[in-house]
Amino acid sequence: VGGGVSYGEVVYGAIGAEDRMDYTVIGDVVNTGARLCSAASAGELLCTEAVVKSCGDSPGAIAFDPIEPLKVKGKKEPLRTYLARKA
Repeated sequence: VGGGVSYGEVVYGAIGAEDRMDYTVIGDVVNTGARLCSAASAGELLCTEAVVKSCGDSPGAIAFDPIEPLKVKGKKEPLRTYLARKA
């Protein structure tokens, strides 16, 4: 199983008809995370540039290696993508 992480603002809450209400999140950030998840190979965690920037320069348990930009559905330009790994 691989994973994808994106960072930004989302819309969240109970969405749907009264008899089919679901608590969910929607937005471009959610879609981007799902696209990264689909692109990740087993054991990989792919992240957007926004995730890397939000983590800052502080040393920690995670390092980010840039990989080839990904062309993802819904984006005109390839997405700058990073592979997260133990530091």
